[in-house]
Amino acid sequence: MKMKNEWIGGYKKLKKQMSVLLVFIMIASSMFALPVEAAKENTQGKVTNTPVYVDGKKAKQDIISISINNSLYLPLRTTSQLLELKVDWSQAEQAVYITTSSTSVAASLNNETGLKAGSTISGKVSNATIFVDGKQVQLKDSKGNDTPPLSFQGSIYLPLRAIANSLGLEIAWDSNKGQVNINTQSVGEKPTSEKGEQGEQGIKGDKGDKGDTGSSGSTGATGPAGAKGDKGDKGAVGAAGAKGDKGDTGATGAAAAKGDKGDKGAIGPAGATGPAGATGPQGAKGEKGDPGAAGAKGDKGDTGAIGPAGPQGPQGESGSNSIPWANAITQNTVVSVTYDGVKLPWPGFSFNATYYKSLSDGIAVTQTGYYYITYHVNLTEEKSIGTRLLIDDRPLETSTIPSGHAQSSYSATVIVQLYAGSTISLQLYGASEDVTLSQGHGASISIMKVS
Repeated sequence: MKMKNEWIGGYKKLKKQMSVLLVFIMIASSMFALPVEAAKENTQGKVTNTPVYVDGKKAKQDIISISINNSLYLPLRTTSQLLELKVDWSQAEQAVYITTSSTSVAASLNNETGLKAGSTISGKVSNATIFVDGKQVQLKDSKGNDTPPLSFQGSIYLPLRAIANSLGLEIAWDSNKGQVNINTQSVGEKPTSEKGEQGEQGIKGDKGDKGDTGSSGSTGATGPAGAKGDKGDKGAVGAAGAKGDKGDTGATGAAAAKGDKGDKGAIGPAGATGPAGATGPQGAKGEKGDPGAAGAKGDKGDTGAIGPAGPQGPQGESGSNSIPWANAITQNTVVSVTYDGVKLPWPGFSFNATYYKSLSDGIAVTQTGYYYITYHVNLTEEKSIGTRLLIDDRPLETSTIPSGHAQSSYSATVIVQLYAGSTISLQLYGASEDVTLSQGHGASISIMKVS
């Protein structure tokens, strides 16, 4: 008797594991009523999932399954992980071995990653053989037709209906709640040499054929009138009627009083251009216009070949020692620096008026040529600002000392080609803070025309 109880306990455990295995392949009750059809050599399935309840409790894992012709297929590896069944794959035999009495989970059998519910996947018939506890299982539907496993992206999938038939499980689809219910207590126990207890109710059979229609009963008494229903929606507007005949012209009414003058109408579009008139006499010469803005600096041309030496010119008059230079100094001044930059003010430039023109925040050159420019900035304390020259309000990259490094002294020297009218200014930038220029040479700029 003790041996019988141990056998019954192990068999119940096996039933529960296998029933959960099968239920994750099911999606709707209609699939149980229809026979499973064998997939063609190349077939397509729809990836799906469904809530599953085992003995009234919802399974924790969500299992991806594939629907083919109203039949559902479940991947083996997912089942192994869910039920902790041992699943071995024999590449040489092309066979799957399932051991129901082991809790060892297969480390890797196939790959179901990347499948999403609602998507379509292509597969084909697999020639894999299925063994359960060492016994080969031939998968068949309710009509005895073979239903072989399918292969999708290298994964083996089993048909639900075929396995359910072989194990005699009771599985039901709740269409109201959209879920699958499985009862693991519904299968009878395997008898031993002793007479066992009465087995549990067997699985629900297939739906029988529809019976003949019975004769019509006598007509019942007319029931009371129902409550008045709600007012229906307004009907659509009917098509417009045919246009009636034109009526007779009415008598002319009395003239109305003259109305107020209306507002001036909008100016109409311009008329077409008329033919050109005869050329008039030449007008008086106008005043000379202001010089135009200097054009953008062109690319430097290639150096031309050295021409032949010209004849020696006559002795020129003695020249002056005047040099085309300019310089300015500002000191002991507090400057509010911004990230975009602020130009240093200058109290005034010393310069050769032939070549330069003083501005409040810089200086302009009056002749085109190359200029040697140097500047110095000395602060009373270290600051993380940057300094640079602006030529026509555009930064001169070769003169730039970037911000971000704390220091108190800045200087740079450049030689640059300028055009008549170009402006030169010195800018502090790159931070938002006040700085104080040192006493003496707080900031200075010197310019010299070299050619």
